[in-house]
Amino acid sequence: MKQIPLNKGKFALVDDEDFDTLSQKKWFVSTDGYAVRQDTKNGAHLHVRMHRVIVNAPSAMQVDHADGNRLNNQKSNLRLATKADNMRNRKMQRNNTSGYRGVFKAGSKWASAICFENRLINLGYFTDILDAARAYNEKARELFGEFARLNEVPE
Repeated sequence: MKQIPLNKGKFALVDDEDFDTLSQKKWFVSTDGYAVRQDTKNGAHLHVRMHRVIVNAPSAMQVDHADGNRLNNQKSNLRLATKADNMRNRKMQRNNTSGYRGVFKAGSKWASAICFENRLINLGYFTDILDAARAYNEKARELFGEFARLNEVPE
């Protein structure tokens, strides 16, 4: 693994085999946290994302960073994904109050739920917050497979 320097004192992580090709261009961190470079096509300026270059992603597909680190562009961390797959691996929402995905307070209990194909699936009510988080994890593994972002709880 090698590092490609970006602006703001940051680096993009890339595989050794990609380093020589990628380091020929100047890369920077975009406002949304990706390693990008500027290019011009038909007189229009555009940003080229490093992770899309590395996997040669078709325009209809997205590229997911499995570990959630947008600057880790090693091939082992990148995978082609649909928009839905990519959303399943997103970070926890800022307005989350329980600290766990799919878990929220419901009266004196903790409720667990998950969204799938525009449907909210209720997973039950629990006295222990960790049981609610585990219920979410189990259903997320079943529905989302490798794209499931799980709660960090003892199993």
